[in-house]
Amino acid sequence: MPNIGTPGAYVRRLATQRRLKAVFHFGVAVIFVLAPFFVSVAFQVPVGPLVYLLCLGAAAWFGFNGRYLLNRAKGADQGARAEEQVSRLLAPLEQEGWHIEYNLKLPYGGDVDAFLMSPKSNAYIVEVKSHAGEIVFDRNQLKRRRGHPLEKDFIKQVLRQVMAVKKLKRLRWVTALLTFTRARVNIDQPDSKVRDVYVVEGIFLRQRLRQLDNNYPMRR
Repeated sequence: MPNIGTPGAYVRRLATQRRLKAVFHFGVAVIFVLAPFFVSVAFQVPVGPLVYLLCLGAAAWFGFNGRYLLNRAKGADQGARAEEQVSRLLAPLEQEGWHIEYNLKLPYGGDVDAFLMSPKSNAYIVEVKSHAGEIVFDRNQLKRRRGHPLEKDFIKQVLRQVMAVKKLKRLRWVTALLTFTRARVNIDQPDSKVRDVYVVEGIFLRQRLRQLDNNYPMRR
């Protein structure tokens, strides 16, 4: 069966939207910088220092937000590349009879990066992350070793996706995997399993899916 959705497409749209918003914010910042000079010259009226300070403050605020949005756009591009990389890694599974859907939309909003159904009718979801460094499990949560903490509880996010996919697809069993395409995963847990989610490096994702499916009974 053909893929549904294009890997990375949703995230690339986010990147484009963020860049457009960044351009708007930078444009408004320029307007605030130039406005006092324009008013002073065009209307031949003095503009007090307080007005200059207020306009510069507003320009700085819009400029800061523009830079923030640009950084978010770069992050989205990085995430899209990670999803595209995973789709290439999973492509051989399709030749083996696996059905794969990318960017599966969920009823509550958001999406699942990849939904897979094996020839044995075992269901899986894969959430893709592009963080760098080393990912460890400490105090019941995933963290970066010697780096910034992760911005959210990705395990909790994936478990919510599992519940949504079960309801959407009317499935009793869905196995969840969280894969990091750029980070080294060092999880001191059996099978690198954290709260029912398998955490795996991208290069081992296809191998782990095959191993899991070989160990599961056929669900037909």
